[in-house]
Amino acid sequence: MSDVRYGALGDAKKAVRAYIHEHLAISVASVDAEPAFQLEVDFARFLRTRGVEENLASELSAEQYALVERKVSDHVNRWFAHGLAPPLGFQVDNEKTIITWRHDRYEELTGHVPIPETHFKAAGWIADHLNRAFLLPCACYLRALGCDPIFITDGARDEGIDLIGLIRGGPLRSMVLYVQAKSQSRMSGDELLREFSKFASLPQTDKHLRYLDALGVSRLKDGASFVYLCLVNGDFDFAAETHGRNLGALLRSRRQIADQLSQHYSQDRLDQLGQTIVMPTGADLGRNLAPVLSP
Repeated sequence: MSDVRYGALGDAKKAVRAYIHEHLAISVASVDAEPAFQLEVDFARFLRTRGVEENLASELSAEQYALVERKVSDHVNRWFAHGLAPPLGFQVDNEKTIITWRHDRYEELTGHVPIPETHFKAAGWIADHLNRAFLLPCACYLRALGCDPIFITDGARDEGIDLIGLIRGGPLRSMVLYVQAKSQSRMSGDELLREFSKFASLPQTDKHLRYLDALGVSRLKDGASFVYLCLVNGDFDFAAETHGRNLGALLRSRRQIADQLSQHYSQDRLDQLGQTIVMPTGADLGRNLAPVLSP
């Protein structure tokens, strides 16, 4: 049931969810993140930006602090679950204070290893690539994973696949990656189901044979494995994560893409690629992008 005190935010749960996803997650993952702030004060400030009167915002923030604290803890744990150190943490001796990666004493005050600034610069670069331009960060991600060749397949009747790549060497040699690229802040479970259903029918099509031929799969001497990889310029909701496990879909959020790009590319190189590489207007199985995407 909605609570008129929260105005357009609806109720406490919706307000806290909006605070985490639309404010906190973005602000702490920015190169301009504040080194430290009071969580209760920050939530009250967020409520005021959404039309809640100042005194009421302070009252609601105090009232819902336990919920806010729990959801912030969930957000911290989400970074760990993605194999990454989080960019924020509660101050060990003052749990109402949030310390971010920008703080000079981040590890001492939170117990977490800080993420380097290069990660957040790469994440900002990814965030700037919207709609079709998001294919470039996705192609760079495939290159960072060791794919060569890499082809853009996004176009009419692409069976839900926007890029394809073949890992050329290493222990995962001969793995084929079918990529769905989504330039959006959050992907739902229902949307993942719809997209995966398109991919599920791909092996029965002639287009699948053309994809395999372009990648040179017929020339492989050690077999091949096929992976559905969904990349988003944001994050996935809980239902999408559940469906991903059940379907066998590999999910990668912006933070995970940024992690790989920051390890393989300098920021200057990413900026250069952003200025010089133009994604084709449709599918192009004749142009291998891997050579021009070298780190």
